[in-house]
Amino acid sequence: MVYFRRFYLVFFDALVKLVDKANIGCKIGASCTAIYLYADDIILLAPSVHVLQSLVNICESELKFLDMTINAQKSSCMRFGPKHKNVCANVVALGSTINWETLSRYLGVYLESSVKFKCSFSINKARFYKAFNNIFGKIERNASQEVLFALIKSKCLPILIICTQLFPLSERVVSLFGTARAGRRFRIDTEVR
Repeated sequence: MVYFRRFYLVFFDALVKLVDKANIGCKIGASCTAIYLYADDIILLAPSVHVLQSLVNICESELKFLDMTINAQKSSCMRFGPKHKNVCANVVALGSTINWETLSRYLGVYLESSVKFKCSFSINKARFYKAFNNIFGKIERNASQEVLFALIKSKCLPILIICTQLFPLSERVVSLFGTARAGRRFRIDTEVR
């Protein structure tokens, strides 16, 4: 597995260097922040649709050289900023249009198009409750509270808090987590007895 990762990174390192060399896309100071990679997932950050299309074209040509392609059906575009609701030009990869989305999942985190960078935790919260209800529905009163809490901690909590340490949380999101904790506590206190 280690060899595969190193082999894989050799190819994608060239892609990152090409994007850096193009000197377009988003930057923080002098550092290029236009491309982020995780395994075979690529995030491109651009200040305009025109620059985004240029970045997609660079990636497309390099991936073609590596005998890989961009899957436009699995790709999506999102806008952040004051004009995030405005209709804008299409971004095209291999002749297929990449859809503009208002909500997109990346590595288990839902990004939401907004005035500022925003993550949506409402889907994770619903999945947390679903997992909790599945566990509680199966074991009901047949297990101790310690077992129930251990199952919640290992199976439900990771769904709710995935990647929360990476992003600053708004007061509203923190209150969602508080509601989930309060709901869990109420349910256990009233039904386990």
